[in-house]
This record gives sequence, structure tokens and C-alpha cells, in this order.
Amino acid sequence: MTTMISNIPRVLLEEIFLTLPLKSLRAVRLTCKSWNSLTKSESFRNMYISKAATREEEESMMIALMDYNLCFMKVIVDDVDSSIEFIKRKPSFLEEQVKVSRVFHCDGLLLCILEDPSDVVVLNPYLGETRWIKLRYSHSLYGLQRFSYGLGYENKNSCRSVKLLRFLDLCFVINESVLIFS
Repeated sequence: MTTMISNIPRVLLEEIFLTLPLKSLRAVRLTCKSWNSLTKSESFRNMYISKAATREEEESMMIALMDYNLCFMKVIVDDVDSSIEFIKRKPSFLEEQVKVSRVFHCDGLLLCILEDPSDVVVLNPYLGETRWIKLRYSHSLYGLQRFSYGLGYENKNSCRSVKLLRFLDLCFVINESVLIFS
């Protein structure tokens, strides 16, 4: 008796997929809808990340903002020879001409506020995906950053949708009057 691919238990699929390198998971996602939803689920993502962490306990990956560019870094900490190694200058899924001025994060997603006041971009470094968002109003006035941002999720009907919050940062308001207290 033969077993069809669609009849393989989820637990067994998870065990198999956890052994694959990240680049191979993209091919898995394209194989069928159920595998796509499995590999994109939060539970699988958490298992994959924790398994990768146990594989390389002394190494950790970081993303840093340096000179208006996002950079991948591998940090190796041990008692003998600690080091920081640059993996690549910019993530491959981020265009070269983009300058990033601020970064916010939530559950692995990065919200990049660009130097150009008309766009922001949400990055998923785990999946290598980007979502460009055109803003209705500029977030720069007289060369000052007037807005602050937040990134989070809304839980509705077991569907977590990403929400972007933008609010006026009143600490940047310049008051023309001067008050003197004695």
C-alpha cells in the first residue's frame, strides 16, 4: 500500500522540514498549499528558530542599522576568541538605493522608516519578503521626523493581521514662544 504525500502526518512533516536549510523551505512552500501553510505557521516558525538556535548556541545573527543601511552580522561569543563578522552589506531583498533612517520590530518583522518621507517598508527577514507602503502624508516637516511608528498584530478570528501605527510625536513640536520663570 502506498502513502500519498497529502496523507503524511503533520508531526512527521514538521520533523522533516526542521532539518532543511532555510533556502530549501522556499521550495517546500511552493509544493502544495498545506505545506505552505504549515511552514508559515507561527508554531513551526518558533520550532525552526529554536532548533537553529540549539545548533549554533555560541553564534547569533543580528541585523544592525549602520550608515542608513541594514546589515546582517554574525556574532560569535566564546571565552577564547569573540568576534563579529559581517555576512553581507544589505539584505538581498532590500533595494540598494534605499536609505533607512529608523527601524522598529515586532515578532521578527522589521518596519523600516526610509529617509524618503513618502514610503515605509515592512521586512520579513525569515521569509525574505518585503511590503512597501505608500504613506498618505509626509512624515517629514522642515527636515524633522514628525511621526513615530509602532508595529503589531490584531487577533481576529484566529487570523493575525499586521497593523502599522503612526502617530504624531509631540516632543518634536517647536514652540515659537519663550517662557521665563523666576
